[in-house]
Amino acid sequence: MPFREIPGKLERVLVIRPGGLGDALLVLPFMMALRALYPRADLWVLAEPRNAQPFSLLPFPCRVLLYTCPWELASLLLGPSFDAVIDTEQWYGLSALVARFARSPFRVGFGTNVRKGCFNVSVDYCQEEYEAQVFFRLLEPWRKEFLWWEWLPPVLDSGGKKEDSWIAIFPGASHPSRRWGKDRYLEVARFLVGMGLKVAVVGGPGEKEEGEYVASALSPGRVANATGARSLRESMEILGRCRGLVTADSGIMHLAALMGLPTLSLFGPGIVEKWAPRGKGHMVVKLDLPCSPCTRFGTVPPCPRDFACMRDLTPDMVIEALKDFLRNLGI
Repeated sequence: MPFREIPGKLERVLVIRPGGLGDALLVLPFMMALRALYPRADLWVLAEPRNAQPFSLLPFPCRVLLYTCPWELASLLLGPSFDAVIDTEQWYGLSALVARFARSPFRVGFGTNVRKGCFNVSVDYCQEEYEAQVFFRLLEPWRKEFLWWEWLPPVLDSGGKKEDSWIAIFPGASHPSRRWGKDRYLEVARFLVGMGLKVAVVGGPGEKEEGEYVASALSPGRVANATGARSLRESMEILGRCRGLVTADSGIMHLAALMGLPTLSLFGPGIVEKWAPRGKGHMVVKLDLPCSPCTRFGTVPPCPRDFACMRDLTPDMVIEALKDFLRNLGI
């Protein structure tokens, strides 16, 4: 499509975001930039139940529809037209087909495979570029040079007051290959308590067992089990009181980064350059194994070494990195 046919005025825009929690969180800076470009546009988001919550954290309204609701999906295909549809999915084809058949004359998405045929404009995707930065490429039809780093953290504010003695631990991960183990997180928690600090164990219902395990092994006055949170906003309120977060590669890691909370993140199969938080105060602990990272487009291949990249990362290694992390925090 010639450049002159790109719509210069957007009044009604659909953003498609399937996938996991982390991707949706990293789309938020892109959404804020889109709002800044078109402050009066009516923004719609098509998401999944598992990743819809992040869009409720935006400081402006947007209408969220779900793939799993047939009548909501039908409303995109049969209802009023959009000035533009922006598909943020990186690889899989369903979202591209939805974009193709949504009522819009202009469609933008990543041209990573045959899905590029569904778009008027397809943009490049890079596996070694920070994911939040990659999403900004989808704005190139309207603004070629966008200072994406201006829209990085902190972009979310919990409104909580920092308490110097609290460090958060997130003992989970969305994929088994990224889980480090509750016994190991307990060793880290014990080290923090030995430093005179307090530990807040955070997470959703999926981390409740780990939270109870860590909390039950420590003095009640030095630990708070905040797992089982029913919403991201509840997790934000806890993180907002802490000085830093120890976590595996996870959605909570991205949430903390968007809040400007320093993170010590444990990486195994994931690509550090693509997923690790950017900015001051963030540190990564990883083993430089020849087989890692191995994740591509959110898919982790079967591992013949039982994910040694995480298994062989010992508590002593993490605690040594944690000492530097705490020094950087002035603790």
